[in-house]
Amino acid sequence: MLYTILEVRCTYFLNILLIEKRGYGMYLLTKAIDDTVLYWQVWEYEGLLIEMQGEVGKVGFGTKTPLAMIKDVQLHMETQALTKQSQGYSFFEKGDSTLLIIQIPLTTDDALKKEELIHKAVNGLNLALYWSGNGTVSLTETSEDYLELRCKVIDPEAATASIEKMYQSLELGNDYMISYDDNETTEELRELEKAF
Repeated sequence: MLYTILEVRCTYFLNILLIEKRGYGMYLLTKAIDDTVLYWQVWEYEGLLIEMQGEVGKVGFGTKTPLAMIKDVQLHMETQALTKQSQGYSFFEKGDSTLLIIQIPLTTDDALKKEELIHKAVNGLNLALYWSGNGTVSLTETSEDYLELRCKVIDPEAATASIEKMYQSLELGNDYMISYDDNETTEELRELEKAF
């Protein structure tokens, strides 16, 4: 019965993430200018429509508009995204990103404490990525012992720093692992495979 609560809650998070993946709850667009990547992002959060822009990996500036003030929120978001696209921004494509994985041990047997930890970790990750325009959560998986979060990020080093800062502020401790695959790591692995 204890795992049923967790399974229901995890299914809820997965459904939310699948909606975001399809673009219904969030839009992220980027634009490269020389060595700088700019972002524009809009999403719904706690009764507000939040629109942010800035340099990828850094908290930018933006606006918060109550959803009640917008007649058709989805149409408004789509229109804003298309306007940004006409200004040279491109829709964030997960193929142009780096996979970043976070593993957090679930060290308690208390189902409510596990659920609280999962909730804090997922929300913290979303906030860390959204406020810095640095990607999206693509998958959340739980086992009896671990929570694994997979993200597609633009700048993995900046994302790691943002996530660590967010997790410290949420008092999640330091008992988690963040890893990502970049071109250097891929090349090193290929060289190792050749050596053996």
